[in-house]
Amino acid sequence: MPTIGQRRSTTRRLLHGITKIMLPLTVVAGVTTVTAPAASAATPTLTVDLGTTTGAFHGGASGALYGLSGPDVPTNNLIEGMGLQTTNTKYQDGQQHTGSDALEVAKPFVDSGGKDVMIYMTDVYRRWPYERASYAEFQAYMKTQVEQAMASPYKDQIVFVPYNEPDGNWFPGLRTNGGSQAAFNAEWKQTYDFIKGIWPAARLAGPNNSSYTDSALNSFLTYCKANNCLPDVVTWHTLGSPAAVRSTVDSYRALETAAGISTPLPINLNEYAYRYHLTDPGQMVQWIAALEDKKVDGNLPYWNINGHLGDSAAGQNTPNAQWWLYNWYSSMSGNTVKVTGAANDDAYTLQGLASLDTAKKQARVILAGGGTSGASDTVIKNIPSSVFGSTVHVSVFQDRWSGYLGAAATPTRLSDADVAVGSDGSITLPITLDAMSAYQVIVSPGGTGSATASDSTWSASYEAENATLSGSGYNINTEGTTSSIAKFATSGTKDVGGLRTDSTTVISFPVSVPTTGDYNLSVFGNSSTAASAVKGPTNVYARVDGGASHRVDIPVGFQWVVWGHDDITGHLTAGSHTIPLAPSGDNGAATVGAAIVDQIYLHY
Repeated sequence: MPTIGQRRSTTRRLLHGITKIMLPLTVVAGVTTVTAPAASAATPTLTVDLGTTTGAFHGGASGALYGLSGPDVPTNNLIEGMGLQTTNTKYQDGQQHTGSDALEVAKPFVDSGGKDVMIYMTDVYRRWPYERASYAEFQAYMKTQVEQAMASPYKDQIVFVPYNEPDGNWFPGLRTNGGSQAAFNAEWKQTYDFIKGIWPAARLAGPNNSSYTDSALNSFLTYCKANNCLPDVVTWHTLGSPAAVRSTVDSYRALETAAGISTPLPINLNEYAYRYHLTDPGQMVQWIAALEDKKVDGNLPYWNINGHLGDSAAGQNTPNAQWWLYNWYSSMSGNTVKVTGAANDDAYTLQGLASLDTAKKQARVILAGGGTSGASDTVIKNIPSSVFGSTVHVSVFQDRWSGYLGAAATPTRLSDADVAVGSDGSITLPITLDAMSAYQVIVSPGGTGSATASDSTWSASYEAENATLSGSGYNINTEGTTSSIAKFATSGTKDVGGLRTDSTTVISFPVSVPTTGDYNLSVFGNSSTAASAVKGPTNVYARVDGGASHRVDIPVGFQWVVWGHDDITGHLTAGSHTIPLAPSGDNGAATVGAAIVDQIYLHY
């Protein structure tokens, strides 16, 4: 009888989904070569033009609000590997959050290659909205911050952010009320002069509104230009649609020109993306592409807990899939090149970014469907023969979603082969997209060396909401969607609850495997510290075809829908099986706690 038993570490990489790149292969003179078919007009196509440069690679999308908690949380290894450029964090010894004190995170941040530490001066306060009693009180706090920063060995990396979302705090109606805007402008001038009076070399960022509006930025820029108080970095938050990045930056640049600002100021969208986007490589590519396209900086938001690099770390020294996406991004070099998406850069469509480094003789492309799945073509054109020759070597990798607390190892190498460049200087790569995956293509000169083995190991995923549900007390929950971005990313957008203390819910998954052998079974779920019944990971029990039960510990998170996974291994015969998850096991074993289940994965 098939069995499931031996437990694997939850930090083991879960390879899930069965989407693979489909490249027709031929073998010529012992060299594996890709025959590149023509793109279909009906197939979504990403076009990469290596002949059209869009500027030096910037890397500014790698940033995080409250991404560091303190020394070694997270490790320098994770900070450097993500290419973190900027971080916004709190006033030293401020009350807004535990940890993340500016002068304590500065050392690991800078040691790991970071550039600017942006201090949220308002986060000296405990509550939100901020509870200042008077401007004089706030000014006294600012004086302490500036004097502390001046004495720091990292003073050259510090940027002061005097106001955080002033339109939602001390200046309500700022985006629509002219009186509030005038009051803010005047106080900004007062604060600017106050800080510069203490430290003339200090850098300031603002206005830092909760969103972009032309009227607010126009008033702010016009006033600051006239009163000699322009910020060193212009900041605002873009938390809704990734499609807003390009349009708002373009609008802002037009306002600069109109205000007579001849040298464009650096921009940092120092809080970008929402819960539905975060942790999902398939969603985050469109954000990174837009920020890189406009050559601006940005920081991932703080929606959850600090010290996780903007939801990119599954643990102190453990990456999740989002971290690997930023690792890819920070590995780009040289110049970026023109990339045309499938639908004019509309949100939730096939998009990407690309770079060409002629010195390295390497081109890199990062792409994703923005939540869409199925067939796609990536066309790389104007491949310079002087750099690559007439044959290029193409490696394609897939970065599969692993959840927030789900560990992710190195992305899967889907294909590694030589490709003959067409007479028009292009190649076409058909890639079957998984909705929650990102893909990387690396192009280098071909015709020499040997191909690296790709990973074509069988794997499949099974959604809990599509399983057979029995017993009582179960429920199907809808999580994040494109119209509900405040909720968390979830495979298939749904999960199943009901596995809890004293329940009778059973979630039965019909599965089919192609080969007799050992399989990794990963249960993707979550239990929440907010639930009174939860004292730690919630134990549930898996069986195969009515066999012996085996314990699975559903990871516990700081709230519901913070996905992780627990893995066990077992032996399955080729063919169909049923794998139920239940709140009871053999010999009286029973669930203690409460859990929701997103899906299970099987990997040969």
